[in-house]
Amino acid sequence: FFIDNGLLFDDTSIPYGVDWDTDLFPEGPHILEAVAWDTAGQSVGTQMTVHVDRTAPDATITAPGAGDIVAGTTTISADVVENLVIAEVVLSVDGADVATFNGAPYEWDWDTTAESFGNHSIGLVAIDGAGLQDTATIVVTVDNPPTVQVSSPADGATVSGIVSVEADADDDEDVDWMGLYVDGSYEDDESSAPATWDWDTCTESGGAHTLEVQAEDPGGNDGTATITVTVDQPLQVEHLHPSGLLGPSEVLAAFVV
Repeated sequence: FFIDNGLLFDDTSIPYGVDWDTDLFPEGPHILEAVAWDTAGQSVGTQMTVHVDRTAPDATITAPGAGDIVAGTTTISADVVENLVIAEVVLSVDGADVATFNGAPYEWDWDTTAESFGNHSIGLVAIDGAGLQDTATIVVTVDNPPTVQVSSPADGATVSGIVSVEADADDDEDVDWMGLYVDGSYEDDESSAPATWDWDTCTESGGAHTLEVQAEDPGGNDGTATITVTVDQPLQVEHLHPSGLLGPSEVLAAFVV
């Protein structure tokens, strides 16, 4: 057995092999060669190039940043510097593996809406071809906005008179404000969820109107829900002539809107 054209070891029994102490050789490429001789002195050989690697990869979580507040779908990005070959890169959330890569880019979209409010750890492990590895860990805070639902009236409903607008909001924290907007204009608010408002449609024009309910949690995160309803104003007597009792020759005239 030869390394870089220098004899490493010879063996006369099957199976032929040798333990190579790579710590005695510098990092970098080396040529391994095995040569076999028969009793007649004829020989045949084969060689290959290998790399001695003592440098672990350098793994870094580039996004999000440590201590960041995240919400919705957040892209986790990592950077790995390796002098030879990366074998595997693994991302984890709270200790559970979520994505495995064999090459760049190292990115994964994390749906934080499935996570609880509060701190969560993001872990990174990079392993190179020699089995050397590096790890990185950061902690971020998940704080998603409230989810708002308008339960009454139904989207697309036809309404009239005094309408009860009912809405609720779901959040990991307590919702501390809910507001009602009609066609973009502020109408009323409540300091908690669920909320109910009486909307006087008599002051609105007939036709389509947009109801928007906003909710805010103590962290300042806003959630909204929007529906469209149709206001149907009842017929009203606008003018009656003449007033009082009708004589035999008088005509009753009424204007209705």
